[in-house]
Formats: sequence, structure tokens, C-alpha cells
Amino acid sequence: MDILRRVLYISAFLSLILSGHLAGAAPKALVVLIPGFGSSILHEIPPHDLPPESVSPYFSATVAGTMIEAGYDVLALKGMGSAADFAVNGGRAISQINEYMLRYQGNPPPVYLLGHSMGGLLSLYVTNEIGFEVPIKKIILLSTPLRGSKVANKIANGIIPLRLAEKAAEALSGIVDLRGIVQMTTPKVDAFIAQLRLPAGIDIRAFSGVQPRNKLILPSWDAPIQSPLYIPFAKLVGEDSDGVVGLSSSLPKTMAIPSIGKNRLMVQSEPLVAELDHEEQHMDYRVIEDLFQTDEVDFIDQKQREFYQHMIRCWELPSCMPVGNK
Repeated sequence: MDILRRVLYISAFLSLILSGHLAGAAPKALVVLIPGFGSSILHEIPPHDLPPESVSPYFSATVAGTMIEAGYDVLALKGMGSAADFAVNGGRAISQINEYMLRYQGNPPPVYLLGHSMGGLLSLYVTNEIGFEVPIKKIILLSTPLRGSKVANKIANGIIPLRLAEKAAEALSGIVDLRGIVQMTTPKVDAFIAQLRLPAGIDIRAFSGVQPRNKLILPSWDAPIQSPLYIPFAKLVGEDSDGVVGLSSSLPKTMAIPSIGKNRLMVQSEPLVAELDHEEQHMDYRVIEDLFQTDEVDFIDQKQREFYQHMIRCWELPSCMPVGNK
């Protein structure tokens, strides 16, 4: 299967050259992929045939390749910290974006920031800092806890002792830093959003993921259902979720972001929902197979491609069609 996928990526790469996109035609936009809370995960990037700046340990070649095939340039941010520190990670993000923008020699395309999970909040921070100098036109939020995380709330409120949570996460050391979890509590997220002042006219779209809960007696790592890793968190969320973020937080019915203009920026919660859990939405299927011993990894690759293809069509329209309509 790996050989087949490499052939497909090479074919897509050559088709882009023949179509003129890589031969000098202007991209539709630069999509900046911003990682979330577990962005310091350590693993080798699986083989791919895409521009190296478009793929990261966090975002798979499938995610980047789907966007490149659709006519976009892609920059996947790297070296972001795991503690979700907005000031530190925001500086790293801004530095990488500004450096990449030099490639366009003063004639930059529109910039779209796509943040997964906590990366969505970081995309808002980045826009607040450089949105008046860099032509940021869209912010795409994927499974972002816009109303805060119920899991973070319970940990911060002492329902789950932080030390117990740290013990439970020892197996994930190097992947997440629980010191940053307080930044995902509802009060912290509310305060963060309230102090923003984004440029007027930015299009903000919210998407999410959801997975059926694992109802089997014996644990199962099958990709089409929530893995045992997320079952405890899903129970704490207490609603339909991707195992980490509930739909009421990632797809709020009404939400506005402060702007310098007269009107606040309304977050458009789109009906498009990925049938993938929190990690499956962005990570390479081969990494998931190695890390979590997940079965049916082809499901992940296929669903990623389908979801991002639909997402691109969605953000190119004033609003998404209801799911199931063409």
C-alpha cells in the first residue's frame, strides 16, 4: 500500500507541474497548518513526495497533499511547544510565517490559517498579532475548544487530581505537557477570546470531528470507533465528541470574535463533521498504527482525504451545503 500511495503522490505532483501550479501560476492561497496541544510528539515523518515545508510530524502528507492538489501552497508549522503557550508558540508561528512569505517577493497570496484543536486558538492569537501586516483572509478552526474543554475544567477544578492525570499520561511523556492544560479551561478560553481585536472582514469557519463511542466489552483500537485511549476522556466530555472536544465547544451555535470594526466576527459553525477521532483528523495513519496499534488504518487515510476535500470545497463557498447535499 505504501508503494501505491507513493505512486499516487508522484502522479499528483506531476499533474500540478503540468497544470502550471508549480511552474509559476499563483496559488489560490497559502494555507498555514497550525498544530494543537500535542504538537511536540516525537516521531519520524513517514516517506512522502511533497514539499518538505508542507508536512510535519503533526500534519500528514494526506492533509497537505489534498490541499496542494486543490491549488494551494501549504506551510506546516514545526517546532511548536506542547504547553500551548500563546506568547511563545505565537512567536514561533509568526517567525515561520514571515519567513515563508518572503518567497512571494512582495506579492503574497491570501493567507488561510488552519488550526487543529488548541492550534485554532493559536491561529486567533497569530491573527491578532500580525493580521494587519499579513493578508490573513480565513481562519479555519478544526475541533477547537471555543467554549473551553470539559476535561480541562474537571482537572483544574480538582475532580481529577492533576498528579493523577500526570501519572496517567506518563506513557505520553514528550507528547503533551499538562502544565498547559489550564489554558484550555472555559474561563481561560473566554478571557483569551475577549481580549482579541482582529481585523475586520476575516472569514472564520469552525469544523469538527466525532467518533461513535466504543461499546464493545473488550477494548478495541479499530479506527472507525473511539480508541481505548479516548474512552475516559469521552466519558468526561459527556456529549458527542471526537474523544477530546465536544461538539458544543467546537461547533458553537452562536459565537463572535471581537474585531476592530463596528461588527464582531461571527464564527460560522459548518455542518461538515469528520468521522475521525481527535488524532486521526491530522496525523499520518502509519504513525497512528505504530503509536496506538490501531486496526484498519486505511480507513484513516481515506477519511482524511475525503474530509479535507469537502472542507476545501466548503471554505471556497460563502457557506457549506448541508451534509449529504451536493
